[in-house]
Amino acid sequence: MADIEYFNRFYESFKDQYNIFFVYILQAHSNDWKVGKFSHIHQPTNLVDRQKLALKFREDFKLSVPIYIDDMSNTFNTTFGTWPHRSYVIDQSRNLVYIEKVIAIDYKTITTKLIEFLTEN
Repeated sequence: MADIEYFNRFYESFKDQYNIFFVYILQAHSNDWKVGKFSHIHQPTNLVDRQKLALKFREDFKLSVPIYIDDMSNTFNTTFGTWPHRSYVIDQSRNLVYIEKVIAIDYKTITTKLIEFLTEN
């Protein structure tokens, strides 16, 4: 099973109970940002280009989860310290009730931790 498929399955299992989504932030593997594998992708300088990359990510990885796009000031990323992957749970009262303590780089680990939290609370 492809790694992202764990998150797709998580989404399908819990989407009726929770508002689950991705937030697309800075392009981590751009050719002008020296992190991880380098690619031919440039860091977007406008929201339209960031949106195109987010949609390409969704298509390339066959992601079924909705995607929101961080603004060009990177407000979400700066506020929540999301890089490289981070998961949060916000309750119905808009309280942040879960922050992934281990920065996992695989979706199997991420979804396992989220399922544990959601089924215990």
